[in-house]
Amino acid sequence: MDHRTLAYSLLAGDGIEIGALHNPAQVPSCCHVSYCDAMSEDDARRSFPELANLPLVHVSHIVNLDHDALTAFADASQDFVILNHVIEHVANPIRVIIECFRVLRDGGKLVMSAPDMRFSFDRDRALTTPAHLWAEYEAGVTEVSDAHYEEFLRAVHPEALADPAVFAGAMISVRDRREHAHVWNSDTFRALLQDVVQRQQIQAHLLAESVGDDNANEYFSIWQKGPHPSAHELMRWHPVNAVAALGPILKHWTDLRGQIRSLSHTLHQTNLAQQALLQENAQWQAQAQHTQAQLQIVQDKLGVLQQEQAALEQKRLALEQTLTHSQQLVTDKDRHIANIEIQLQAAHHTVDDYQRIIEVMQHSRSWRWTKWLRRTS
Repeated sequence: MDHRTLAYSLLAGDGIEIGALHNPAQVPSCCHVSYCDAMSEDDARRSFPELANLPLVHVSHIVNLDHDALTAFADASQDFVILNHVIEHVANPIRVIIECFRVLRDGGKLVMSAPDMRFSFDRDRALTTPAHLWAEYEAGVTEVSDAHYEEFLRAVHPEALADPAVFAGAMISVRDRREHAHVWNSDTFRALLQDVVQRQQIQAHLLAESVGDDNANEYFSIWQKGPHPSAHELMRWHPVNAVAALGPILKHWTDLRGQIRSLSHTLHQTNLAQQALLQENAQWQAQAQHTQAQLQIVQDKLGVLQQEQAALEQKRLALEQTLTHSQQLVTDKDRHIANIEIQLQAAHHTVDDYQRIIEVMQHSRSWRWTKWLRRTS
């Protein structure tokens, strides 16, 4: 946004920025900024998951504008205060505006912007009236009421009102996220700032402003604390006048902003790639663990099979020994049987020989043989 770049070029010294989150003001190098917020970076990431992959500023001071305003900072202690798109979230905007001027030194600058409801999701909501804001200030309000958030839901998320359970959850969510409690357009917010300065008799003057009609987004202004110097005049930053007055600064900061956006985009892509690699690595690790478990099961089964194989081998060797022994016995028996058969054959031959002899002797006419045969028969 060129109107912001030009305004930031007017800042110098030590100051604070409130509610910067992932989009801090691109101030000159001569500025030292301390960041303030109602929550830490970790709490912000939990409340705003859409910022999970974006770098957030480091919060040096936890500051609850609703309860404590800027009481953590002494009077006239800051050279500048930056409050972009924060004032619409607080319970007591007038108190916060007064506090911002209180902590500024003479010559210090207040940069304050609020969304122009015509260009935001608040377009269908009713404008917050000055009477309402002053009543909250005089009552010392320190917390946004449920009525504010119900009005926000009714205009922005009407579907949430159809179901009581959904509505209750939505109320918790919008309170946790500190959604818009108040609504202005450029004219009404300028009028509020001027009214606060006048009523509270604050010595301050408007250095420059940019309205929604010019930037299609917000009312943006930079104020300087102290008496109005004659050299300063109100400069409404229309593009033609702004470029003519601060052309070199505009070019420098525009180039720098382009580089920052490019680096931010590269960082975002790198973060996405890193997350993808982490997820892929986790999947590979899970698969490796699963494979390792399966391998262990196979190894266990292999061990059991090896033991069974060893047992079977022992049984095989025992059976082979038994078979060898049985075969030896069979061989010995066969040999014995063969010997017996030989002996039987020899006996048969002997018997046959005796029978022939007897037959010869029976047929012999010898008286001696006949007598012997008769005696033996």
